[in-house]
Order: sequence, then structure tokens, then C-alpha cells
Amino acid sequence: MRKISLYIRGAKTAALKAAGTYVRRSVFALPKLWHKPGKLWKASFFIIFSFVFISNVLAEDITFTLDEAIAIALRDNKNVLLSANEIVKAKAQINEAWSMALPSLTVNVDRDRTGNLTEKPYSTTEIYAGLKQNIFQSGRIYNTIKRSEYNKQVKQALYDKEKIEIVLNVKKAFCTLMLSEYFLDLNIKVLKNTKMHLDFTKARYEKGQASQLDVENVTAQLDNAKKIHEASLNQVEASKQLLRNLLYLKESVTVTTIGKFVYTPKEIMFDRALVRALGQRPEIKQYEAKAKADEYALSIAKAGNLPSVDLTFDSYSGTRFITTTGIATKWKNYNVLGLTFNWPVFDGFATKAKIEQAIVDLKQSQILKEKTVQDIVLELKNAYLSLKSAISSLDSAESDAQFYKNNLASVKKKYTEGIASSLDMDDASLKHKLSIFNKQQALYDYIIAKSSLDKAEGSM
Repeated sequence: MRKISLYIRGAKTAALKAAGTYVRRSVFALPKLWHKPGKLWKASFFIIFSFVFISNVLAEDITFTLDEAIAIALRDNKNVLLSANEIVKAKAQINEAWSMALPSLTVNVDRDRTGNLTEKPYSTTEIYAGLKQNIFQSGRIYNTIKRSEYNKQVKQALYDKEKIEIVLNVKKAFCTLMLSEYFLDLNIKVLKNTKMHLDFTKARYEKGQASQLDVENVTAQLDNAKKIHEASLNQVEASKQLLRNLLYLKESVTVTTIGKFVYTPKEIMFDRALVRALGQRPEIKQYEAKAKADEYALSIAKAGNLPSVDLTFDSYSGTRFITTTGIATKWKNYNVLGLTFNWPVFDGFATKAKIEQAIVDLKQSQILKEKTVQDIVLELKNAYLSLKSAISSLDSAESDAQFYKNNLASVKKKYTEGIASSLDMDDASLKHKLSIFNKQQALYDYIIAKSSLDKAEGSM
């Protein structure tokens, strides 16, 4: 894809440069060419050709496989990018939590100048440096770090969940586009076959072998085929638009897919799938991490009324003014080493309220986890049943396709022998095409069901 994009951009640039050169040369040359119709025509031709060439180049046509479409979506999808930024933010919050365990240094320089108080103005300078180290915080630092780490796991689970959903949506959109193109191809053949039947019926009507009602019935069938054909065209365009939106492509981009529906047998065991889902689904990891983070948040809230101990070292240096003489002293330095013990005995029940909120958050996380497990079991069960049904339909479609393939071979033989007409041949071919489309439909249902099961297991 990158090579294609670079090639297209390079082609655009080259075309614009070339066209700009032709346009500039032609426009500047026009005043001199009014008396030369031949050269004027050539200049006009270059201008028209340049603009036509530019418009053709600007209409991008991108062809990609399913894997390439998924790669583009994971690279450019805004929700995925936002989730990735949330992980970066969570890592920064862990570093912020660790900063509480490290010493802090504060430096302050203060210089004052005083006038009109004494005969001569004077100034004082003070420099302060304070070093503080947390010795004991009743578990606040440790719990804050652990809560930040589990919050990062929550963001990672949300990121994984977003990627799984994007992959499933892109796969559905890609396969829907392929199926709609199959459907359009089938409707083109139906439209052609219906026109042949109308011509044949009109010929029989002219010979008195068919009634006016027969002609009207076939005409109505043709009108209906045209409507279905128009609807299939719209369906293809809608599928392309959906895929463009998922890949964040421009409206001017023409999307073309490469690939085919493939049946890959998969052993289906619901119990094993459920075990994998409970161990792999990002939603379960999300709420497990959220519950852990809420547990540490509760410990942080409980530490609100517990004591803390800080070690401080302050260094002062400066000049001081002596008011009796009006003379500033020389630089004096002194240091203070202290041990601060702080115990918030009463804070207006603020800590009690924080503890109650943390308890509610923890209960909510546990409830959401239980609800998520139930939802996953139901989702997995539905995907499991859909896959079994798709496999059964696929077997039936395969049998029908084989039957109409044999029927087409038989009609071809009769046509060669002069027993069957070209219309009979076209009818048999259309039935075979219809059976192939039904098989493609069954393959589509199987792939979507299998993808839904993979997503339910968390292994997309």
C-alpha cells in the first residue's frame, strides 16, 4: 500500500509540474499566437490535455487485500489512535506516582530593594534551598503506584478491545463489498438473460405462438430485473463507502478488493471456546484490572486519617539589613534539618466520604465484571450456533452448485448436438451462476460467523 500511495503522489506531482509547464507556456504564448491559428490550436490542445490528465491522476484507485485493509485500519483509525494515546498517558501517570517516592528540591531566590526608609536605599538578598523526602506515608505512595499500574492495564485492555472490534468491522465490510460485487455480477447476467427471454417471447408473439399477456409478464420481469440491478449498484457503492469510512480514505478514492471466500474448517467445542474467552477477552481483563485499581484506591482513601513522616533539610543564605545602623550585614548561611510528623486527626469527615465513594466504585467494578462474563457467554453461544448453521448451509449450497454444474454440462452437450437452444444454454448457465452465488453467500455467512466466534473468544 505504501508503494502504491507513493507512486500515486509522485504521479500527481509529476503531472502537475508537467501540466503547469504546458499551461504557463501556452498562456504566455497566446498573445503571440492570435495571428497563427495552427499554433493557437496546438496550445489550446495542450491546455485541455493537461487538465484532463490531471483529473485522471487525481482520481485514485487503490486495490488491497483483506490483510492490507486491516493494517490500514489499525494504523489510521482514530479510535485506535486515541486508545494508544491513553496508554501513553497512563504510563506518564505511573511515573508521576513514582515521583512521590523520590526527594523533592525547591530553590528560591529573593532580592528586595528598599528606598526612602533610610538616608540611602539598600537591598537584601536571600537564597533558600529546601530538600524534602517522604519517609512514611501510611501506604499512600505504594497504593498510588499500584493503582496507576492497574489503570494502565485497563487502558491496554480498552486498546485491545478497540483493535478487535475494528478488525471485525473491517472484515465484515470487506466481505460485504465482495459479496455485493458478486451479487452485481449475477444481476447483470439476470438482466441479460431476461432481455433474451423478452426478445424470444416477442418473436413468438409475432408468429402467434405467444399472447400479449406473455409479453407483458416478461416485460414486467425485465423491469424488476432493472430495479434489482440498480439496487445492487447502490449496494456496491454503499459497501465501498462503508469500507472507505473504516479506513479513513477520501471520497475520491476508488476502492477495489482482491481475494475470495475460503472455507477453513474449524473444530467447534463450546466449552473450550468459553475457557479461551474467559482468559483472553479484553473486557474481562479490563474489569479485573479496574477492580484491582479500585482496591488500591480504597486503601489510599483509608490513609487520609493516618500519619505521615517527612525528612526535610533547609539551607538559607543571604544579607540582612540592620535597622539601627542602616547597614546590611554580610552573607550569612545556616542550615535546618527537620523531621516532620503529621497526623490529620479530624478533616470534617472528608476521609470518611472518600472511603464510601471508593467502596461504591469497587462494588461497581465487580458487578460490571460479572455482567461482562454473562454477556460474553451469551455472545459466544450465539456465535457458536450461527457458525454451526452456516456450516450446514454451506454443505447444502455446495451440493446445489455441483448439481447445477452437472446440469450445465448436460445442456452444453445437448446444445452441441443441436437438441437445446442458445436460450436453454443461457438459462442453464444462469442457474449455475445463481448456485455459485448462493455458495458465495453461504461462505460469506460462514466467514462472518467464524469471525464473530473468534471475536467472542478474544482471538481475533
